[in-house]
Amino acid sequence: MKNRTYLVFLIFLAVILEAACGSSDNVTNDAASVGTPSVDAASLSEASVALDVALDLPPALDTTPAMDTGTSYDVSSEVALANADASAASCNLQVFGTTPPSLLSLTGCFEPGKPIQPIAAFFPYEVNSPLWSDGAEKTRFLMVPAGSVVTVKDCDQTPELCLPIDQGGTAEDEGHFDLPVGSILIKTFSLQNKLIETRLLVRLSTLRWKGFSYEWNEDVTEATFLSDYKDRTVGTQVWHFPSQVECLLCHTEAAGRSLGPTTRQLDRVAGGGNQLDRMVAAGLLTARPKALAPYPDPRKPGPVENRARAYLQANCSFCHRPGGSFGDMDMRYATSLLDTNLCGVPSARGSGDPELPSLRVAPGKPADSFLSFSMHDRTIYAMPRLSSNLVDPDGTSVVDQWISGIASCPLAPPN
Repeated sequence: MKNRTYLVFLIFLAVILEAACGSSDNVTNDAASVGTPSVDAASLSEASVALDVALDLPPALDTTPAMDTGTSYDVSSEVALANADASAASCNLQVFGTTPPSLLSLTGCFEPGKPIQPIAAFFPYEVNSPLWSDGAEKTRFLMVPAGSVVTVKDCDQTPELCLPIDQGGTAEDEGHFDLPVGSILIKTFSLQNKLIETRLLVRLSTLRWKGFSYEWNEDVTEATFLSDYKDRTVGTQVWHFPSQVECLLCHTEAAGRSLGPTTRQLDRVAGGGNQLDRMVAAGLLTARPKALAPYPDPRKPGPVENRARAYLQANCSFCHRPGGSFGDMDMRYATSLLDTNLCGVPSARGSGDPELPSLRVAPGKPADSFLSFSMHDRTIYAMPRLSSNLVDPDGTSVVDQWISGIASCPLAPPN
């Protein structure tokens, strides 16, 4: 009887941890610095998962009924929706329970005998401003459960969500895609025309997301699940496979976890048509989202400021935003330069070292700007902090051009 009571107590404790850990993944540190974050709630969330494993509990599932949109799937859709429900039956939350499949081919998310080809239920997509991943080529796919649709944050329809965080608003950008429980994102990385890694990001419940990393073998015939981080030499570079804790340090709660699927990122022509229109036709969206200016590609011609800000949005803003790990900097695309808290603001990181830039952004002077310095540096001051061992030549170039063009820092309006 004592054992049973103790087990019930442990299960209750696990539920409490799940609720507490899933509600926040903020990382505490000096917000003015850009140093290595100290793991806070993200680590606690991982501890909650470990407790689930110890008790042999299934993943926490959301019991809220899926929204019935009345949308009927059409066999002519590019995601082969006539067969999607059947093909997705083996690729669901239960597959990613306490013990994830050891091989990518066992997840049920890929065609039999073709572990690189996701099943028909997955929607392929591209983004306008990609995350720098040490020069790797990437393919991206999204699947939502049958009968569910994506909800898009719209400040006209739900203005209360767009209030400042301290007034009850949410930190996600307008146009953020709120994926329903059971959604799965797939991203595959290739280096030197050879598959190196496939990552899956799964929404297990309203509060709980989890990432899974699979390493491809040398023959590129199968990928194996990695239970922890790993570094592997590929040619002349070192590739970093993130741990599950590291996944959620970038896929932050403040940025909405999924990161890539947003109106500004997906509003582009790919696969024979505009991706947003194709998602409507596929039943993933009930209607085309509110029009928002797409992010420009930082690597292509265009106004330097817009391209630099789009780069910071994709590579920095998931941490540097209100409610994020470093909330006193706001690197979101739509934030004014004044409100980014970058220009002319002292940097606490490495303060007192005369060899380091003393300002986050020194107008007109990239060499005196810690933002530029950290992007060029590959030691303890390097940014991004995770999953990058190489300097991004295009990204550093466009950000340096932007800083060079800032004549002076904007002044705050009088109170």
